[in-house]
Amino acid sequence: MSKLFFLLITIPVISFAQNFGSPSIPAIRTDDYYIEYPVYPVMWQLNQPQTGDTLLTIISPYGTAHDKFLESITLSIRTIDDSRDPLILDTYYKYLYDDIIAGDPSAVILETARKKDRNSYPYQYIKYEVQYKDMKLIIEERCYIKKQTVYLLALCYQYKGDSYHTWMGHEVMKSFYLME
Repeated sequence: MSKLFFLLITIPVISFAQNFGSPSIPAIRTDDYYIEYPVYPVMWQLNQPQTGDTLLTIISPYGTAHDKFLESITLSIRTIDDSRDPLILDTYYKYLYDDIIAGDPSAVILETARKKDRNSYPYQYIKYEVQYKDMKLIIEERCYIKKQTVYLLALCYQYKGDSYHTWMGHEVMKSFYLME
């Protein structure tokens, strides 16, 4: 009888311990891309507008009482209809770089690099800071080109802001990849 009682108590405890702290991560999978977004410990807001170039925006909740900025991740696309010239990552990156500098006089480029996602698909990475009101913001962008379509994935966060949400934003960025 004592062995039966032990099993009845042990099995639910083991099941609870295995599920505790391991939330399911929702993901968006399309024919073109895959991305995961956080729901634990607090739900980030997902918005998928039906118009324009923006496919999705994921916004963090406020982290602490001193948190002034909601971290955000945006995925946008732009199809280039000019079939005369194939779209090249270096060419579009130069356009993007020039647009950042011309669009915001406070922009300071911190890093640029050619990288690959977890599917080994190449992208151009650019990290820069801008001044917004009384805050310094960091923006990290990934620029992908597939056929004649540009995919631009951007993470925006406050410099020395909520470190947990910034880390979580980086995890979302790492989860993104283009489908073959």
